[in-house]
Amino acid sequence: VSSLSQDPLNSSNTVLMTDRTAGSQTWAGTTLSTSSGLLSAIPFVSGSTTISAHVYSPASGVVVRLKAEDHTNGGISVETEATTTVANGWNTLVFDFANEVNGTAAINFSNTYDMLSIFFDFGNSPSASTIYYLDSVYFGGMVSGGNGCTDPTANNYNASATTDDGSCMYDVTFTVDLNCESFTPGYVAATGPADGWSCGTYALSDANGDGVWDGTFSLPAGTFEYIYCADGWAQSETAGLIAAMNAGGTCAPVTDYASYANRLITVGAMTTVDTWGSCSACVSGIPGCTDPTAYNYNPLATISDSSCIALLYGCTDSTAINYNPSVNTDDGSCLFYGCTDPSATNYNATAVVGCDVTGSTSCCTYSTILTVTTTVCNAASSVAMTGPWWNWDPTAGPVAVDNGNGTWTFTFNPAPTANMEYLLVVDGVQENLVASSTASGNWSCTPVTDYWSYANRLWTVGSGNVANVYGTCDSCVVAVSCGSITGVNMSDVIHDRATFNWDDMNSATCDVDQIRIRYSDDNGATYSTKTMGAPVGNNAPALNTSKRILNLSASTTYVYDFKIWYQDGTVVSWHAGGTFTTAAICDNVTNVTASPTSATSTDFCWDSVSTYSFVRLQYREDVPGSSFSNIGGMGVISPTLCKTKNGITPGLNYRVMWRTWCNPSGGPYRSAQWDGPVTWSQPSSIRVEGGTTINNLDVYPNPSRDIFNVSFTSEDVQDLDVRIINVIGEVVYTENLNKFVGEYTKQVDLSTYTKGVYFLEITTDNGVINKKLILQ
Repeated sequence: VSSLSQDPLNSSNTVLMTDRTAGSQTWAGTTLSTSSGLLSAIPFVSGSTTISAHVYSPASGVVVRLKAEDHTNGGISVETEATTTVANGWNTLVFDFANEVNGTAAINFSNTYDMLSIFFDFGNSPSASTIYYLDSVYFGGMVSGGNGCTDPTANNYNASATTDDGSCMYDVTFTVDLNCESFTPGYVAATGPADGWSCGTYALSDANGDGVWDGTFSLPAGTFEYIYCADGWAQSETAGLIAAMNAGGTCAPVTDYASYANRLITVGAMTTVDTWGSCSACVSGIPGCTDPTAYNYNPLATISDSSCIALLYGCTDSTAINYNPSVNTDDGSCLFYGCTDPSATNYNATAVVGCDVTGSTSCCTYSTILTVTTTVCNAASSVAMTGPWWNWDPTAGPVAVDNGNGTWTFTFNPAPTANMEYLLVVDGVQENLVASSTASGNWSCTPVTDYWSYANRLWTVGSGNVANVYGTCDSCVVAVSCGSITGVNMSDVIHDRATFNWDDMNSATCDVDQIRIRYSDDNGATYSTKTMGAPVGNNAPALNTSKRILNLSASTTYVYDFKIWYQDGTVVSWHAGGTFTTAAICDNVTNVTASPTSATSTDFCWDSVSTYSFVRLQYREDVPGSSFSNIGGMGVISPTLCKTKNGITPGLNYRVMWRTWCNPSGGPYRSAQWDGPVTWSQPSSIRVEGGTTINNLDVYPNPSRDIFNVSFTSEDVQDLDVRIINVIGEVVYTENLNKFVGEYTKQVDLSTYTKGVYFLEITTDNGVINKKLILQ
């Protein structure tokens, strides 16, 4: 059912409305003339066979059929079709009757065609009423004047339109970086209210496997609300975006900060640079303090986050009388109140003042039982005591109990009420403290002595429990050996840096004072050194187990070894030697070119001079103060040698810079600097000599493994030769277009040809347009 109606986007314009009612015939349509036909016959001639129509469709992908016939003879007709690309907006459809529908009659220029009929959603019977609108039907190419998209940056820009009807569509490229996520998706999509949260309509891809998913879609002007999902809603970035917004982020402004947080863009020819579940860029590596001299040094950190805190020495024990809350490293200077009498049951070895500021022992307590605990440095089967109370009989005194750990304990209950002079007897042998004290010079445990004929121990009443060592006033001597550095290995070796790693050589008996590494690029003729824990004798243990060395030479073999000092005076000279070889310099790509392919797109190509992982390109308008934007997301993976950038503003001058990375994770293994610039001017259109115009030339995908889609618009009637040749000039595809005007679209399959570089040539009488194709 068709009738005149108000334009859905322009109330001042009257258009034809057609209602495809529910259940209507698949061939139901509307005749655009009276039964007497059009005022004049359609002037079809060879090379001039197109009719343009302005169609408003509720969906994209709708097939519209246009039929021209002789009003006096329904058997004389020609039918062709076009497909809508814009949903809920105006489409400019070009119907070329030289391309008739399969199974219908071909155009015959000797026939008269003076009646038109249009069929919306031909071949389908709608399940519900569906409304379409028609306006501005013209013979020959694009609609001249009238309504249409007047924005030259839009992908459906109509240069002939004089009134913008809000139908502009823009290519928006969505990119989302998943390199910081722990899951590996099968597919990723942008989704939102526009597609009913389907998690499928706007599906992205990661063709180069760099972890950055992207996809380009034609969207109408206005705002577009979305988030990213994966694997049919198995994964969603909602939780991450809610957290990011609560942390002060701004990338998901459509949010209640609790149950949803959605991104929002204003549609234009643009590329988003998003990170899954975050408002910040994905930074590969581990952030933290990378300064080994800092208090909070993190040996696992690879990226400095400016969190380093300097070492501040002092007393860190909050129970000490000189506690300093502003320091972070204890230097052993803490002072405590407590009982300083070793004989007391509550003796506190860390107390250096006394029970109070006067140094009293008023807080000390004493046991009514006396224990004497003896350490035997070598194995023993019995420990006894002798003295004047037992007439110095080595078998008459008390016998100690074996504690099973090298110590033996005598127990006096109650404690003696008089002072007790004594010596120890082990396995029947009485200790000789005259000899041992003379040798050591330590007589502290033998107050009863003449320093040559006798030297006896003495316990005094009230002095508390005793701990001693058989045969000496000193402790047992234990041989300790602090040795060479172990576990030396190299990591993160690139062209200008490397990291040494080794085992922690500190132990209960060995404190490292200083470690030194020396390394040489001339086989030991000269050395450079790095030192940890300097200066020697600083009393603070060197805890380092790794050291990063910078400013190395590329492609160079180094020899190295270690030297270590311990706080007990042990020094292990140069040892733990080895070699390592730095990586080659990461060379930058060369011969970068920028070749505009349409008013809004440019191809960037380059030559590779060495093996690299990816190249990053950034461009900006060639004016002071403009900002750079990336081309190809986070980078173009090798061996790809070309990248197309869409959505560029026509008529401006630009510059491009480039830099290579030789590590697929990024980081410091990269070329020395950003090279460039290469500058170019983005044309408003692409013209060849003589004034003949070819607009919107596009080849995609490029590079491709098989099929290339070629499209362009010829604004004037002209003869064109379209062909594809290989590098030695052999023609692999050719097509002649006589008196051609309008939009050209063709799929060319090169899957049977040898991989390499090919060239697209579009030739007219006035010039040639070339474009490089890469068949992978």
